[in-house]
Parts: sequence; C-alpha cells; structure tokens
Amino acid sequence: MMLFPVHVGQSHWCCGCIDFKAKSLRYFDSLGGGPGQFFNVMRDYLAREAKDKGGEFVPDEWTDDMPDCPQQANTCDCGVFTSMFAEALSRRTKFNFSQKDMPYFRKRIVVEIMIKQIMGNYGQEA
Repeated sequence: MMLFPVHVGQSHWCCGCIDFKAKSLRYFDSLGGGPGQFFNVMRDYLAREAKDKGGEFVPDEWTDDMPDCPQQANTCDCGVFTSMFAEALSRRTKFNFSQKDMPYFRKRIVVEIMIKQIMGNYGQEA
C-alpha cells in the first residue's frame, strides 16, 4: 500500500492511496470534494512505473474508490484529517475520529515529532 498527501488547489489537502493487493486507487477528502484528475494521474503513474520496471499495468484490473470518510467542519483541519486518514489506513484500522478530535490530534502530532516516535492507535494509547 502506498499512502500520500494530495495538494488540491492552493489550500487543501486530501489523502491518496494505491492499494496494490486490492488493485484499488482510493481518494479521501475531508471536505467531500471530487477527485478531479486524481484517478487519471494515478493510472498514468502506475503505467509509467510498470513500463520502467519491465512490467505491465492493466487499467481494467484496477478500481477507483472514494470511500466515506470523516468530514471537517472548518477550513483549517484538512492536513490533520489527511494525516489521520493515512495513519488509520497504514494500521488497517477504521476511521474512529471526527472534527471534535482534531485539537487532540494536533497536540499528539507535535508530541510525536518531539519524541521522534509514533504513538499507539487512537483510543488505544496506554
């Protein structure tokens, strides 16, 4: 699985996911916007990477998905939502957070940077 932030326009962040096992491209937007060119760009990327590596990319084997995800209630928490989407996806856990949790996550991210360590799953910290 490959997870990455997607910069949209001039001031918004979403989470992109390439799930190689499921052959799925996923786009998570906490403002509920459309994917724009995301799926086309990712398919082009996968085709170029496959060609570069001597493989083959078969577009019809891949699905595009915009799963339901928690939504932000302001215009300033998209980066935190994007980070939390990526963390939950990397741990293969559900999105068990909402807008009310963003102040906690902002502080937690600062602590993780300061101690140079990722903490446990949200809601399961010791």
